Amino acid sequence: MLVEDEVIVAWDIAETLKRLGYTIVGTADNADQAIHLAETAAPDLILMDIRLNGAPDGIEAARVIRERTGLGVIYLTAHADLATMERAASTEPLGYVFKPFSHDGLRTALLRATGRPGAP
Repeated sequence: MLVEDEVIVAWDIAETLKRLGYTIVGTADNADQAIHLAETAAPDLILMDIRLNGAPDGIEAARVIRERTGLGVIYLTAHADLATMERAASTEPLGYVFKPFSHDGLRTALLRATGRPGAP
């Protein structure tokens, strides 16, 4: 599942995921959509942007999703300030991908989070 509020970035990530052999069960651009989709689509993994359209943000969405479903997230972010990273860490993420992301960085984070063979 992909949660990203920037359309072009979401498209690029989606295309990369498809090339890597992943299936996207749904996309969302705000926290409410993300929570609903996580509960109804039951994805294996969630790529979650920290900054989303409206409030709450991706960190709060991840917290609610984890409480309700037990699903973990890989955060996508361009915001790596200490306060943001401390809030994000409190949700026990499966990893981080920093924007602008490299396709190799995204691939590595996915491999680590999913435990697929070839993970560094």
